[in-house]
Amino acid sequence: MGRKSILENRFIRPERLIWIAIGLFMILYDRPWAPHADVYSRGMQVSLSGRWLGAGFGLCIILGGLLYEFPKKKYHEQGTICPKCQTPFGVEHGRAPKNGKCPDCDVKLEPIDGFYDRHPELKDEKNEFPEDLMDDLK
Repeated sequence: MGRKSILENRFIRPERLIWIAIGLFMILYDRPWAPHADVYSRGMQVSLSGRWLGAGFGLCIILGGLLYEFPKKKYHEQGTICPKCQTPFGVEHGRAPKNGKCPDCDVKLEPIDGFYDRHPELKDEKNEFPEDLMDDLK
């Protein structure tokens, strides 16, 4: 089987890597382990306790990046269509009514997947390509 990219792993995602990098940068910039280091923020020297606080915040950012469940980018709503007027609702076409009926026709909406397989009589025959033309394209 083909190898997957490391970014296709569900735990290693670009969003996580960005948050981990920001947290590491904060910890390395604050250097709380070096008490005599000079760390400045907005032109003022940061105290050792402030540096430990900043490093702790950086650690929280790293843990948040590792543990936070980022939302999925796909739509969870299934597209629907009216069998009478063939108006699509849902995912990209506009939200489906809450009652599950077409607002114009007052007919129950059906899932858009496989709609024309269930209703072959509604298929637009004018837009079909002739079979001999389709054979030439193959």
